[in-house]
Parts: sequence; structure tokens; C-alpha cells
Amino acid sequence: MIRAIVHKFLRREDAFTSIQFVFLLPLVTLVMGLTIEAGVLATRQVMLDRALAEASRTLKLRSGLLPSQAALIQQVCDTAVVFPDCTNSLTVEVAPIDTVAWDIGAEYIECIDLDDPGFVPANEFRGGSDNTLVMLRICATFEPLFPYVGLGAKLRRTGERDYTIASAIAYVNEPR
Repeated sequence: MIRAIVHKFLRREDAFTSIQFVFLLPLVTLVMGLTIEAGVLATRQVMLDRALAEASRTLKLRSGLLPSQAALIQQVCDTAVVFPDCTNSLTVEVAPIDTVAWDIGAEYIECIDLDDPGFVPANEFRGGSDNTLVMLRICATFEPLFPYVGLGAKLRRTGERDYTIASAIAYVNEPR
């Protein structure tokens, strides 16, 4: 009796399309969301790299005369326009490189933790003199669209929900 009811139920084809829709809609939505997040992340990384290149051009011609850290962050934010709350989510580090030991400092730049507003990263900010090799690094902190799935789960984090992207460039201060 039960076997006949189950067999009859499995042989019916009405609502077959609805069942496919119910099973495939979450998967298609997830793939579309992750594609959008990958595109946003790639756009932010490219814009951060471009802004860093522009800032390094300005700095190397100043021959070690650094603007303030806030002015440098504002210059980066003016060039890279895709960052939400840009001035409060960027950290910058400018440090001369010891060309004898080739020490470039820590592996990662310290980034802002958006969950802890009192946290101030201890990054170096000194430009060096003429003909000095200088490393300029910048870090941006953002909240991903899907923090625990796909890219959001694999990216470097600063807090509970924030991920970071970083960029670095080396330049030589021009002689005066």
C-alpha cells in the first residue's frame, strides 16, 4: 500500500519544474553574488594599486619631503574613488629600505580594525633622503558582501567581519 503511494508520487511529473527551480535558485544566486564580490574586490585592488603608483610618483619627486600622513591618505582617496569611507579605512606606511641588509620590515602592513575605533596601527612614516630606496605600502579595510562564504572566508581579516587588501611599491627619491 505505502509502496504503491510512493511509487505513484515518484512517477508524477507535475511541479517538476518548480522543484528544479527551488533547488537551483540558491545555487545560481550564490554564484552570482560571489561573482559580484570578486569583481568588486578586483576593482578595489586595481584602484588601490593605481592610487599607490600616483602617490609614489609625487613622493619620489619631493626627494624625502613627506606630506602629512593624512594628506597622503587623502591623495590616495582622491585617486581611488571606489572605497567607502576611504580616509577612515586606509593605513599607509613609508619607510626607507636598508640596502645593505635588504630589510623591508614586517611581512604585512598593519591595517585598521574597523571593529575597534581606538586601534591605531604602528606603521612607520619616514621618507628617507636623496637617492634612498623607499617602500610605500598601503592597506585598505572593508566589509565583504558575503563574509563567511567564498572569497570572504579566504581573505586576510582584521576583525570579526572585515577583510583587507594591501598594495606596495618601492621607489627611489630623486636627487635635488
